Amino acid sequence: MSEWRIATLGAVANLQNGYAFKPAQLTGRGAPVVRIRQLLDASAEVDYSDVQVPEQFWIEDGDLIFSWSGTLAAAVWGRGPAILNQHLFKVTSADQAVDLRWLHLVLDHAIDDLNTKTHGTTMKHITKKVLEAQAVPVPPRAEQRRIIDLIGGIDVHIGALSEELQSARALYRNASSRLWLDVDEMEAPARALGDVMALDIDRITLEPDETYSSAGVLGAGQGLINKGTFRGADTGYAVMNRLRVDQVVMRKLTAWEGPITIVPVAFDGFVASNEFPTFSLTSEVRAGWMRHVCRTERLWEEMKNRVTGSVQRRKRLNPEQLMTVSLPVPSRDAQDLAAAALDEVDALVGALEVELSTTRTLRRALLTALLRQDLNIPDSYDSLLEKAVV
Repeated sequence: MSEWRIATLGAVANLQNGYAFKPAQLTGRGAPVVRIRQLLDASAEVDYSDVQVPEQFWIEDGDLIFSWSGTLAAAVWGRGPAILNQHLFKVTSADQAVDLRWLHLVLDHAIDDLNTKTHGTTMKHITKKVLEAQAVPVPPRAEQRRIIDLIGGIDVHIGALSEELQSARALYRNASSRLWLDVDEMEAPARALGDVMALDIDRITLEPDETYSSAGVLGAGQGLINKGTFRGADTGYAVMNRLRVDQVVMRKLTAWEGPITIVPVAFDGFVASNEFPTFSLTSEVRAGWMRHVCRTERLWEEMKNRVTGSVQRRKRLNPEQLMTVSLPVPSRDAQDLAAAALDEVDALVGALEVELSTTRTLRRALLTALLRQDLNIPDSYDSLLEKAVV
């Protein structure tokens, strides 16, 4: 196996911090300015400034950028010439034996370790001194190239999956408009939720020696989360709410975030505190249709408009307030058609999420094995690569 060496990041890379703009200098005109938000989100709008800054603060497509404050991240810039803001390093190779793409790989892989070395309470950051002391493996350039190419191929696949997932999510959002249409393709008459569901809380007394499964409600109508099991003797609650399949359950606290959903079969019998009231639907409303309604911004906005309280994070929505929400309620046949269509798109979204997560996990495991030299890419890979390029 070829000889590898261990170096510090400071020995093989140069770290140029961005320009310290003042808020008043981000005028909305002039040259684009890259901040952490634009580095992490390729679709985020850039800021602008007409301040004249030295050349070392400019970046071009292909430059490696590292965010050292707030969220640690390494990314290659690709949105044209721009000025780098503070809290970001432009990373360049200081060693001819080290490929810039290799620095991207090892920095990206070191994020978890670097997060353990951050400082600060409100805005965590890593100092330049600590970052430069980070150990990085340096194989010969030929092996760097092989690993870069192999992982790069996986990254292309991850990028394609990410775009497909975004498209599927957009399709789901657009298709959600059909929830309000009746069979004649016209929006159904609006009705108060209190007309089609009723508060139905099943309060149970906890027995000290019994074991219970606890559930929480995710925001944005994304369903329930299994919070594990507990013994009745190990909680301060004497009574709790029992969830039943096909009920509507919401979280009163921070209801403006859309924590409302339908209880699926897998969570039948789970318990939650009194902060999670439950409702039973009348025969006029299908649970499958209501599950998708719980994922619409239209419902969340109505919930947000009814919350009470003076402190934002402590604002609550009471059951009586939820029942005043008015939404179009189409016929059951129309509900079934809309729910069936959305179920298919939702299943596609779920499958893509699993595939993307699995691929990312495999990528990380493969890169770890390669960096530890548990796996070795043979020299013959080079000739295969040359044939593929030709």
